[in-house]
Amino acid sequence: MKDTDKLIEGCAALVIGMTAAAIGSATLGAVAGPVGLLIAGGASIRAQLTSRCRDRPGKRVMAALTSDSELAPHIPEAAAIVGTLRNDLFRQIDTTSLVSLTWHKIPEEIAKPVLGSLDSTTSEGARRVVGLVLTETARVLTEDDEFRTALRDDRSLTTLREVVAVNQHVLVLLSELRELRSAVFDRAVEAGVPAAVVIRLARRISADVDDPYSAMEELARAVEIAERVEREGHTPSNHADFVDEVMARVAALARESRYADAGNEIDAALARDEEETRARRTKLFDRGIEVATLDRDPARVADLLVKKGDLEAGGRMSLESMNQKMREWGVDDHADKTRLELSVCVELGRVWKERASDVQEKVSALYSFGFASHILGGRLLDRFILKQAASAFREALDAGKSSLSTHDITVLRFQLAQTLAVMGEREGGDENFTEALSIFKSVQEEWCLDVLPIRWSEVEGSIAGVLFNMGTREEGTYLLRKSEVSFRKALAVLTHDKHPDVWCDFQMNLGNALSVIGIRENLSNYLVRAVEAYEATLRVRTRERVPGDWAILKTNMGASLTELGYRQLGLAGQRTLYRAVSELKDALTVNTLENIPMEHARSSMNLGLAFAAIAAREPGVKSLEDAMAAYRDALKVWRPENSPLDWANAFGLEAFALHGMARRKNDADLAASALKQLQKSVDFLLRFGNEYLGAKFASSIPTFQRLVTELQQVS
Repeated sequence: MKDTDKLIEGCAALVIGMTAAAIGSATLGAVAGPVGLLIAGGASIRAQLTSRCRDRPGKRVMAALTSDSELAPHIPEAAAIVGTLRNDLFRQIDTTSLVSLTWHKIPEEIAKPVLGSLDSTTSEGARRVVGLVLTETARVLTEDDEFRTALRDDRSLTTLREVVAVNQHVLVLLSELRELRSAVFDRAVEAGVPAAVVIRLARRISADVDDPYSAMEELARAVEIAERVEREGHTPSNHADFVDEVMARVAALARESRYADAGNEIDAALARDEEETRARRTKLFDRGIEVATLDRDPARVADLLVKKGDLEAGGRMSLESMNQKMREWGVDDHADKTRLELSVCVELGRVWKERASDVQEKVSALYSFGFASHILGGRLLDRFILKQAASAFREALDAGKSSLSTHDITVLRFQLAQTLAVMGEREGGDENFTEALSIFKSVQEEWCLDVLPIRWSEVEGSIAGVLFNMGTREEGTYLLRKSEVSFRKALAVLTHDKHPDVWCDFQMNLGNALSVIGIRENLSNYLVRAVEAYEATLRVRTRERVPGDWAILKTNMGASLTELGYRQLGLAGQRTLYRAVSELKDALTVNTLENIPMEHARSSMNLGLAFAAIAAREPGVKSLEDAMAAYRDALKVWRPENSPLDWANAFGLEAFALHGMARRKNDADLAASALKQLQKSVDFLLRFGNEYLGAKFASSIPTFQRLVTELQQVS
């Protein structure tokens, strides 16, 4: 194609694009101009342009060019310039100048934007050629009504309108973004955040977020954080120098955009703080436990123990941890534990029971709670705590009836029977003893002698204990002798060499049975054998090893020696009675009123009996006064509301000592008080089921009445 043809066609294309931009600007607004230049010159318009540019526009332009001979040499340069402009209209032409163009002004004004975009190296001749060709082409085309109609109806302008609508929204958005960007930078500068930090933040965010508006919002939030880091890095806190130092280091790293290092610094500080906080809280818990112990508040001690356990576990303490704490506080080796320690075990079991999350854990918690309550209730002879233990075992059996193994169910039933046996000792009637015996016998069917001899023997020993307690409430020795037989069966399997602890329990209880049989049948040889049984047990259970059990054995031995000395004649009997007093006083050095009140009461009552037996052999009232003082020590613990049978026994024995005092002092008022006290004792004994002792005491009422009458007559 010749340079002239290239020039004419290029200028025609420029005119078409610029005319479309001008029309779009007038119709749709200023933003349509630049967008119109990009769209104009489409296939449909170029087709119309071709047919017209080869006809009238081309002839008129050629006529204009040839009329001035000085222009011809500049046609190649002008053609090259127009070709370049045609390839990139939007970049090279100042499109804002098109807004003022109208249809009628296009021929005269259209060359100005193009000529204004040419650089200084363009020759004046080339400028004149371009201006001439553009003007003549525009004049020819704008006079063509068919072209004008085709241009206005072209699809490109429809697309233009759609693009302009979007672009107007973009312009608003860009304006908002510019304002937000300005605010973000201004605030960052005021806060002392370096501009380089903001730029690096913006780059990080733009790499992750496509939407510019969302990216700017995230940048704003990031700058807020950077401001806070910078500010707190230079502001002392109320926490500690350690925190201030960390904040300063983090701020310094953040200013260098070393965010990963700053994060590592925070992680290390948090780990150190967590460790130090745990240590501080552990120390506070330990002191709190000690203070609650001094305050004798077992519920508070248990609460702090559990909270400390949760802290150590980093959450909810495990089942094993709870078990361990209960073992530490007295479930294991409970004979040597204080009342407070055992009370803490009960409260720990209560907390565990309340926190149980599934059936298995609930059963375990109920068992531990019941076992701790069984130990404490047995130690204190507290009927309420014992009933609490029995209820816990029954609830565990009910909860685990469909999930527990036969062995686990048998263990629970055995423990329930043990608790019922102790409850039977504390309450009147034989209901608890009867149920306990029934359960023990059914347990023996599961733990038969041939398969589980040790378990069977333990149950046999428990049966012997129930028979012994039932026998002490009845006349005669039938149940007591059955108890003796059962103890010997158990001891045949649980030998001293292989099972020393259980052997000691049953050996001691065998001594108790022999002692009561000796008393009932007036058999001194049984009392001697009872003392021998206690002495054999004491060789294993020393004061240094198990002081609590040692003291119980000393009490039992003192009681048997009292009965034996009472039956012996002369000096031998006297020596035996004083030995009894010595054994019982030894027991009281361990069985103190503060630490082991129930055993203290039992030792005191038996000491009173020993002094009463001595008083029967010696003149004066000193031994009777000692006996009354010992009984009253027992009555400080045993009361009608918590231990009615024990209270009635000690109260009646005090009445006998008071009766002896009245006789020796010839005091009718003391005699009357003794009678009244004995009658009250008998009433309680019979009401609460100890018919044997009640009848025995009642048989002395006529003697008390006669003394009252005699002394009243004398006075």
